[in-house]
Amino acid sequence: MIHKWAIAAAVTGVTVVGTLAAPAQAITLGEIGNGFLDVGDKRFSNFQCALSTSDMALLVPNSCEEIKINTIENSPFGIDIQGPFSVTNFASPDTEFLETLISFDVEALDPTKAIDSINLAFNGAFAGNGKASVKETARVDGTIVAELMVSNPYEGGSDLQDPALEGEDFDLATPYKKLNITKEIRVEAEAGGSAEISSIVQTYDQIEVPEPGTIGGLLAVGSLGVGSILKQLKQKK
Repeated sequence: MIHKWAIAAAVTGVTVVGTLAAPAQAITLGEIGNGFLDVGDKRFSNFQCALSTSDMALLVPNSCEEIKINTIENSPFGIDIQGPFSVTNFASPDTEFLETLISFDVEALDPTKAIDSINLAFNGAFAGNGKASVKETARVDGTIVAELMVSNPYEGGSDLQDPALEGEDFDLATPYKKLNITKEIRVEAEAGGSAEISSIVQTYDQIEVPEPGTIGGLLAVGSLGVGSILKQLKQKK
């Protein structure tokens, strides 16, 4: 499977998009820039990122450009957002944190298919009074169609220090060709605590949907059938 990425470059006022084979190693957000990633039957594009931090903690990463994106080569295809996203609070009485906001569009490339399920997993770990979480929101034309969250520790008092990959799946009520995804990646810690995320796995399942024009054709055929039946009934009368 060949994965592609594209870079838009201005040449004498004209935007030229070139497509290259993606290297085996992860690609940083800085390298993707305004381009896109084609991964199997999905396209990931329009990447945006912002960091929000407290003042005193030891934080990683220092900028969005350092964040890496790796491709998931098996179906369901997707991406692995790689950190580390980490915070360490040595002695501050305040809760220290790093919050990373990443958004992107994901689109089913096959015209006969649409996305019907979102799969989210991460390997958040903590020590002491630390916490790692990822909150995800999926939108279509600005309307929220799904919200997911993974967290360690969980709301129930989980005490795992180094958990295996944990995940949560969300089946969409309606399949969509394209989704806008926003991730709130947060690590926080009180005095003596720390938290870290090194992998956030994102995949999408898809199903067959009628091609544009097919539904209209089926409705037209159905209308003709109903009209024929009504005509026969009138003739019998």
